[in-house]
Amino acid sequence: AEEQLGKAHTTILRSLAEVISGFNWAIKRYRLKWPKLEMPTIEPAAGYVEKTKQVLLTPQQIQFYNAAVDADTPLAAALLLMLHCGAMPTEIARLRIDTDLFLEHQKYPYVSMQGGVDKKTKTKARPRFVPIVFGLDLIRRRLPEAIEILAAREEPSGPLNDEIRRITGNETLTGHCLRHTFKMQTNNKLMSPEITYAIAGWSGGW
Repeated sequence: AEEQLGKAHTTILRSLAEVISGFNWAIKRYRLKWPKLEMPTIEPAAGYVEKTKQVLLTPQQIQFYNAAVDADTPLAAALLLMLHCGAMPTEIARLRIDTDLFLEHQKYPYVSMQGGVDKKTKTKARPRFVPIVFGLDLIRRRLPEAIEILAAREEPSGPLNDEIRRITGNETLTGHCLRHTFKMQTNNKLMSPEITYAIAGWSGGW
């Protein structure tokens, strides 16, 4: 049924894994005499073609960076932060301006991503500290405004998608491609996987 709705088998697996994980937690927590649930094997539907994850190559990243700096807008600052660490729009929307931004640090300006007031994160690996190494002036000045804009939106990805297309002139880009770009770039630079995962908030980091 999920595949008939156009959802990839990977999406089904991810959703099912969350349900099974919840059941297994309850089994252990309440000492239920149930066997541990195991993930079933789900094969792709016939004719399923996996989507290619869009990334920005190095020349495109440079063009994007220059376009963001020239635009000098709050959302451009948020997009640069996304490129730093593969941040999700909701993570930026939850940032607390007064307690999560350490952009005036003399040696190591950084952003503390802790899930906001409610510490709401997708996984235990998501809380993290993100060093800011480029676009600092723009991020320092405009990120607080971006947080306010995105926090007021039920779906913060929309404005960011519009902004990256506007400043680059590329209608195929989305903010999420910066997440894939971060992963690709760290792989290309032979960056330690543990450090990559820690900065991005993926399981397996420090």
